[in-house]
Amino acid sequence: MTLDLHLQGGFELAPTADDGAARPTRRVQAVIAYLALAPRGAPVRRDTLAALLWGDRSDAQARQSVRQALSQIRKALGPQRSDVLVTDDDAVRLDGGKLSCDAALIEATASDTSADAAKCALRAFRGELLATIGPVTGPFDDWLFEARTRQLSLLTAAAGRLAELDRDALQDPQVTAALERLLALEPASARLAEVDALRLRDAGQSDLATARMDAVRRRLAEDGLDLEVEPSNSLGSIGPVPSLPTSATPPSTPEGDPALREYRRGRWSRVAVIAVALAAMVWWLRPEPPAPASALAVPQIEALTTEVQTQELAAALSQSFPAAIAMIGGIEQGAVADSRFVLRGTLERMSEDSFRLFAQLEDKVSERSLFTRVFEGSAQDMRGDLLRKLVVATDVAIGEGEQGRFAGTDDLEAWLLASAAIERTRTLTARGLADARELYADALARDPDFVHARTGLALAVLFDVFVGRPLARERIESLIEGLQDDPSVGSTALVVEAFLALSQGDHDTALERSTRARELSPNGAEVSAMHGLMLLQAGQLAAGEDYLARAIALQPTPPAWVYWMQARARRLAGDGAGAVALLDQAGVAEDEAPLYLVERILAHASTGETEATQAYGRELRQLLPDFDPAEWVDVLPHRAPQRGSDERVILERSIRR
Repeated sequence: MTLDLHLQGGFELAPTADDGAARPTRRVQAVIAYLALAPRGAPVRRDTLAALLWGDRSDAQARQSVRQALSQIRKALGPQRSDVLVTDDDAVRLDGGKLSCDAALIEATASDTSADAAKCALRAFRGELLATIGPVTGPFDDWLFEARTRQLSLLTAAAGRLAELDRDALQDPQVTAALERLLALEPASARLAEVDALRLRDAGQSDLATARMDAVRRRLAEDGLDLEVEPSNSLGSIGPVPSLPTSATPPSTPEGDPALREYRRGRWSRVAVIAVALAAMVWWLRPEPPAPASALAVPQIEALTTEVQTQELAAALSQSFPAAIAMIGGIEQGAVADSRFVLRGTLERMSEDSFRLFAQLEDKVSERSLFTRVFEGSAQDMRGDLLRKLVVATDVAIGEGEQGRFAGTDDLEAWLLASAAIERTRTLTARGLADARELYADALARDPDFVHARTGLALAVLFDVFVGRPLARERIESLIEGLQDDPSVGSTALVVEAFLALSQGDHDTALERSTRARELSPNGAEVSAMHGLMLLQAGQLAAGEDYLARAIALQPTPPAWVYWMQARARRLAGDGAGAVALLDQAGVAEDEAPLYLVERILAHASTGETEATQAYGRELRQLLPDFDPAEWVDVLPHRAPQRGSDERVILERSIRR
């Protein structure tokens, strides 16, 4: 039996071990990932693994740790698949003939330039490589950074090849979803922007294509580059353009007369020789520069608009990041010329309470960009998200300062685990929620008093109902007991309470709790979306749609489940065709399907499309053989009992064998 290893987005082995073995620890996951991505499945020496992951221990302890890790891998594989791991006295490898790995599939495209290979690579991309693993060790984190950079380059190149060789494939829902994920990770990639613009134009969304290209043009201009050609209907007409260092853009070739090209090559060769000689003399005579101190410098963040609020926020952020890092300990604030780390950024306003911050952290020692990311949301959310990235990227030790107060724990490892869990929860997928529950549990194991992890775990357990699992009411209640009035976690606890009240048909309590949550977190996109859901189920359709629109305004690229709620709002308002159109537009991962299949069945039934209703019913039954329509409707009951009863009948008919 072939073993499926998923490393994109998060770590997952499927099928899992038959003996109920625990999920591999982070270091064991790191070993598996390193072996899976070894060039052409080559064996890896044990001492290499020891140095990579246990280099801070004695040789004997490191070798013992490697042996223990290999033993845990065998347990995770299970007795029927333990032969996937091949070991001898000196080296270890994974048998590629018995293993299917999504990340390795992407690596294979480096030597295969066909359209089919490009399509397979993009379909395999579900997110950043090992996105949920968090920091492991310095050497492994360095290797992972390079592996992520390489994968993004390969995927960017694959997207470009697909646009040139099989442009229709860009409309494939899985390819489209992959492009969106890539653009979220590489927002300043001109090559990806070109491909996405072609896809959007072919889909009749020219305005959106133009808006996205304008955003990339602004980011390139910030780096002193220029996107000179407007995107038209062919990739070739755009031509190769410069991009940020993390992009994979092929170099342009000279144009014009061949003899002129030859002359230019000769001229520039002579100039290059002279320049190299002068540079060597300057280098030989130069004074030895001092090594940059381990300090962080933040030049003034540039506001892209002239309005006072954005200008003031840009100035405040420029001052707060170095101060916050200095309070944490381990790194000081410094001037640009004397600091090792330099954070540069630009800020623009997206809506009344939402901003977009484009940030890049440079490391003068390694001479590379540690991260280039876009942060969106309220000022507080952006500050927290970027501060977390800074802590991880600069490997700062947490202390008793601002970070401890912000996070609710003095344990950096617990905070990083919970932060990664938040991102996985927002996917609202079976795989993402499972990852989130494990990460939260690991955080609580390190700090049992970490209330953010408790409420986050409650939310991850609660959202399991959307992927076909029963509501674990008692466990959720025990996790949030006594936390409703804690100002640091009150909004999350209240959202959970609101949902539990809704599941009992108590709409008044559900609305009261979600209203209080919204008052505590007026700029929280998820809180606004959940309040919109409560209003929908209470029959206040217009108000519900308003809050869903507010959630999207607060977070311009919201998780897919917000669009599911919008579709639900349209259907309840009598616009079944509009609901179907919205569901067709949103790309849905396979493990998100229960959420969408239920709404597809109800939406198509409202428009009288019996054949489509039955088709989606069969798909739902295949995905969830034990799906119970009554249980689903009971979790999200309407204030009008007849509406819930009608939904239950429709669902029962659609899945009838």
